[in-house]
Amino acid sequence: MSGFEPPAPASRRRCSTRLSYTPAEGRAYSAWWAAPQRAAIAAAGVVTTTLRTARLTLRPLAAADAPRLGALLAGESAIIRMTARLPDPYTEAAARAWIAGGAAANEQVFGVILSASAELIGCIGVMREPGTAGLGYWIGRGYWIGRGYWNRGFATEAARAVLDWARGDGLSAISAEVFHDNPASLRVLAKLGFAPAGDVERDLPARGGRRRLRRFVRRL
Repeated sequence: MSGFEPPAPASRRRCSTRLSYTPAEGRAYSAWWAAPQRAAIAAAGVVTTTLRTARLTLRPLAAADAPRLGALLAGESAIIRMTARLPDPYTEAAARAWIAGGAAANEQVFGVILSASAELIGCIGVMREPGTAGLGYWIGRGYWIGRGYWNRGFATEAARAVLDWARGDGLSAISAEVFHDNPASLRVLAKLGFAPAGDVERDLPARGGRRRLRRFVRRL
C-alpha cells in the first residue's frame, strides 16, 4: 500500500526477531497516525459490516451500547489492562465518548452479540496495517469478552468469524499482538492457528508507556 509506510524502526528483522522503536521513532510513529494519514487510509476503504456465526452476531457499535459496555467493564481492571487503549476505570461516559468519536479511519470494531438473547458480551476490533504487503489486518490487543461469558468459546468463535471475513476480503494473512501475561488470548490464537512471529514493542499510553508484546501471524 504505497504511501502508507510508517517510520522504519532502528532494528527491523523478519518475523522471528524483535521489532522495536526508539523513543524518537515512537513519537514519529504516533505522528504518522495523525488525522491526514488516517484520512488517506480511509480512502483505501475499510468496510463496516455485520458478521454472523452459529451463536454470535458481530455488528458495529451504537450509542445505545454505551451503558452495557460500561457495566461489562465496571471494576474489571484485569480485562482492561489486557487491551491497548481502554482507560481504567472504564465508565459509561468513556464508552459513549469512544462510540461517538468513531473508530480510527483504518479500523473496524465489532460488538460481539449473543444472537439468541441480543446481549452485548464484548468487542473485537481489527485494523488495516499499512506498509506490510500481505499482512492486511491486525487483530489482538483489541478483543475482550465480559467475565460472565468466559470459558464458552465466544472469543474464539468471534475471532474465527473475523478471520473468515478477512479471507473474503482478499487478504493473505492477519497478524495479532498479545501481552505476554495474557494466557487466555494466547490460547485463543493457538486454537485459530496463529504462529509465533517474535516480539514487538509499542507505545501504549493507556498501559503506562512502552510495552513488549508477543506477535503472531496467521496465513489465510
